[in-house]
Amino acid sequence: TVFLSLMDMGKDLPEYEEIPVGLAMGPEVEQEYKRLTEAFQTQMRSDRKTARKLLSAYLNTLTVYPDQPYGIPPVLDYDNRPLVVPIATVQPEELQQEDMKALELVRQKVEKGEKVLIYTSWVRIDTQQKLLGLLAQRGCRAAVLPANIEPIKRERWIENHLANGLEVLICNP
Repeated sequence: TVFLSLMDMGKDLPEYEEIPVGLAMGPEVEQEYKRLTEAFQTQMRSDRKTARKLLSAYLNTLTVYPDQPYGIPPVLDYDNRPLVVPIATVQPEELQQEDMKALELVRQKVEKGEKVLIYTSWVRIDTQQKLLGLLAQRGCRAAVLPANIEPIKRERWIENHLANGLEVLICNP
């Protein structure tokens, strides 16, 4: 095992600021989140065989739901019967607290002439495209770094976009 810091790599990296911001779920989202948690726990306690299958779905659903409380498919049993069915508590076009906070932070940084990098961990949900659309509606020049750009070509891709006025880059860390 090798433990390295960015300093050990000898790369001249730009300064950056990480801004972790804790936000509470909206009341409807929180209520459904609690219901889903209880439903999963009840199912997992009732059948060990099902519990093994449910563990991954349990973790994924409860991790994704606060960010995208809509469009989450039901979790099915071995016979494709629904065991846990998430209820949409927000519509895709509705702004949630994290959307508003991200937009506020971006606005503050861009007004100062700074560039913004937004990491979104869940690329299988609509977070990247939703943010891109919200930023475009507000006149911000943003882009999503596509996953299919080979790592060796990403720096050049970013340089080209910066040369064309990119203010916000959205990507998976």
